[in-house]
Amino acid sequence: MTGTLTDSSGGVLKDATIVAVNQNTQVAYTTKTNEAGVYTITSLPVGSYGLNAKLQGFRQFATSNVRLNAEDIRQVNVVMPVGELSETVNVSGAVEAVQTVGGSLSVVVDEKRIQELPLNGRDPLQLQLLLPGVVTGTGSNRTSPEAPISVHGIRGIANNYMLDGGDNNDPLMGVAAIVPNPDALEEFTVQTSNFNAEFGRNMGAVVNAVTKSGTNGFKGSVFEFVRNDAFDARSFFAAQKAKLDRNQFGASLGGPIIHDRTFFFGAYQGLRESAGTTHSIVVPTAAERTGDFSQSTQKPRNPLTGQLFAGNQILSNRFDPPAVKLMYIFAPLPTSRAERTSSTLPLLRTAISSCFASITT
Repeated sequence: MTGTLTDSSGGVLKDATIVAVNQNTQVAYTTKTNEAGVYTITSLPVGSYGLNAKLQGFRQFATSNVRLNAEDIRQVNVVMPVGELSETVNVSGAVEAVQTVGGSLSVVVDEKRIQELPLNGRDPLQLQLLLPGVVTGTGSNRTSPEAPISVHGIRGIANNYMLDGGDNNDPLMGVAAIVPNPDALEEFTVQTSNFNAEFGRNMGAVVNAVTKSGTNGFKGSVFEFVRNDAFDARSFFAAQKAKLDRNQFGASLGGPIIHDRTFFFGAYQGLRESAGTTHSIVVPTAAERTGDFSQSTQKPRNPLTGQLFAGNQILSNRFDPPAVKLMYIFAPLPTSRAERTSSTLPLLRTAISSCFASITT
């Protein structure tokens, strides 16, 4: 947060005390104006702030609802009329949300959208595709659901992912190394172009995710998402439904350790999945196993003459004993009229857990 402090005539005021107060935690951040009447408060956590300014011989200035999102530089200029320090000028209107410091083009995906928009697999980075100029990208061989994104035509592996301001890049796949679950994520911002040199790692977008922190009030959540084959319809060409049991569950909790000073937040998400795939193959019928193809759609030909077998019957002396044995071991009888058999491959069981925890002061 930055700005200039002036009196009613436009003269700059130095050595004034500026206090920014986080409205969720009541933690105060204090600085003073310099010789040019300019103040700057750096490294403020994401949140809403109230701003107070005071200087001997002038009325105090107070405003609230200054919202700071990830990577924001919010300019709040202060005008203080001459008067008693005990008097206060309250500015109730919200501070203009347009960025006046810096020229980066960015979009904030806030907590409301993260919580209320549908997410397949609870991957919040899917919401990047709602932003202008962003499409599913190429250039990565990643097989997990987190596919790379292409911003303004740049390759999907050319983005810079950050988590709470730190590096969060998967050096092999070119995507985010860690993706917090939606209940642990406060918001994330996507800078698509014209960002500062401090983000000079790649040519693509800069995606900075910010995890939640505790406040003066206890807040939490409990969730479970269930997907299984009981809710699925059978595929048109499949003889049966594929097996699926998927449970995604977890909880989050945040609150104060020392009121107005130290706070905690923690989140857990677990995934338990058992899935199998159904496949079907053409197998010989019971009659065909004995050499009788009289009722079969496809008629075999004698490989020596190229002609159909007499009566569409293959004599048993033409059978190769090892091949017959392998057929009975590995080729089951058909389970449908189309002379096909359907079976489910062995279940693939997956168990994934992820935890996020923080203590802030």
